Amino acid sequence: MSRLLRSCVTRMALHRTVELNQEFGIVKDRPRSGRHRSVNTSVRKMVMKRILRVNNRSMRKMASDLNISPKSMRRVIKHEL
Repeated sequence: MSRLLRSCVTRMALHRTVELNQEFGIVKDRPRSGRHRSVNTSVRKMVMKRILRVNNRSMRKMASDLNISPKSMRRVIKHEL
C-alpha cells in the first residue's frame, strides 16, 4: 500500500496539502492573482460557430467579419478553443 501511495502522490504535493489544511482549514486552492481573461464567452462562441460553418476562410477575414482585431482572433483560436 505504501509503495502505491509513493508512486501516485509526490512528497511536495502531500506537504502542500497539509500546509493548506493547517493554514486555512481547507484544502482548496486559493484565488489566483493576475489579470482575468479578456475574451468573453460570446466572442468565443461566435468564433467557434464561424469556424464550424466556414473553415476555409483566413483568420484575418474572419476577424474583420466579426469586428475584432486579427490578434484577438489568433488568441481566441490558439488559447481559448
